[in-house]
Amino acid sequence: MSIGIFLRLFLSMSFVCLSLLAGCGGGSQTSTDYDATATSTTEPTTAEATTEATTEAAAEATAEATPEPTPEPTTAEATPEPTTEPTTEPTTTEATPEPTTAEATPEPTTAEATPEPTTAEATPEPTTAEATDPSNPCASVSADRKQECEKVYQASQTAASEGEESPCDAVPEQHRAKCEESLREDQIKSTNRDGSTGTEETGYMYVFAKNFDPTNISKIAQFNFTELDKFSRMSKLRSGVGHDYAAWTSEYDPSGMSCRSIKHYLVPAGVPRENRLYSGTPHSFVWMSIKFFAPMDGTILNVQYTDTPDGREAQFSIQSSEYPGYYISFLHVRLLPGLVLGSSVTAGQQIGTLGNEEAWGEIVAEVHLSRDVKVLISFLQVATDEVLQLYKDRGITSAADVIITKEERDANPLACERTTEAGWFTGSSKYQADLQFMTWVFESSDNWFFFN
Repeated sequence: MSIGIFLRLFLSMSFVCLSLLAGCGGGSQTSTDYDATATSTTEPTTAEATTEATTEAAAEATAEATPEPTPEPTTAEATPEPTTEPTTEPTTTEATPEPTTAEATPEPTTAEATPEPTTAEATPEPTTAEATDPSNPCASVSADRKQECEKVYQASQTAASEGEESPCDAVPEQHRAKCEESLREDQIKSTNRDGSTGTEETGYMYVFAKNFDPTNISKIAQFNFTELDKFSRMSKLRSGVGHDYAAWTSEYDPSGMSCRSIKHYLVPAGVPRENRLYSGTPHSFVWMSIKFFAPMDGTILNVQYTDTPDGREAQFSIQSSEYPGYYISFLHVRLLPGLVLGSSVTAGQQIGTLGNEEAWGEIVAEVHLSRDVKVLISFLQVATDEVLQLYKDRGITSAADVIITKEERDANPLACERTTEAGWFTGSSKYQADLQFMTWVFESSDNWFFFN
């Protein structure tokens, strides 16, 4: 209610009271009630006027007081109050810019996350193509050795191609025709990663030993044939490792009931002793970097090339110049450029490197007695004392430590399958695989001498 209306009502009521007092003449002067009644009857005009004035004032006050409740019903206050808060306070406007969708998107920075994992860098480094490409010899090499492997591999590929331009021109005339024949494409075998190859035609006229005394073997090897520090074990003569290797000897059994490997395998250093760990263990260094040397002065003969996923390798013999009929044969070696059938070499001269990244070292000492008869002996039996000392430094006391005698093997025969390409031992991974046999072959000292 406004102050003006209140004042007007107050004045109106005051005026009514004054009028009533004036009409009565003062309450203390009337003697009876009747006198007062007579007096009011006598002056009705004033009372009527007062009543009218009061009625008008009240009507006016009512008329003016009535509109006030309309703006006051508080409905106006209750309605806008809750509405104003949800409308302005839900902060829909603020929530939209505040969730910072725009910020969240650039902040995780998908654009940054993509270059940050550096897919571009990761791709060339592990090189999936390298890891799965069977023609890449460095696929199984540990990451810290991969660069070295690639360097060796590229160098060997270049050397191999350079060495084939006209390699037979430098050999003595009596070997030239045979040299050129050995390089013909139809004479070169192909081998896959599993070791399977094509046919082998390597016939060559050997010089034969006039006399051979097994109790007095000539010491033709004046230099060790390889870097011994890069190997951890040496298989024993007539072991069960690999496949039968006794052809053209008196020990060859055509039935395949009594087979033997009359040569030495050498396993690179870093290979675990446990058979089950072999395939999953990366090479601790580049096997194709292993070097091979001529053990004595002589001539390279009987060369047979094979194309592998890692490039061209060779198996060949070096015929001793001093002891005709004695030969040292190498397998899985990449000959250095310029060295071919008929090439002359000197003791200690490097002749090549390991032929492929999955091969082991192999060495054979042979004495040819006739066209169809040869004797296979241990490399340590033809080694000079100086060369033998290298093996003694690794725990070997004599050549006997790496030889299973013919009598021992005959008493404990190993079967092989003659229908397979190389005469693989029965139970090996190549023929009727048997885990117990494979574990014995790989882990047992029956088959290996483990270097100190």
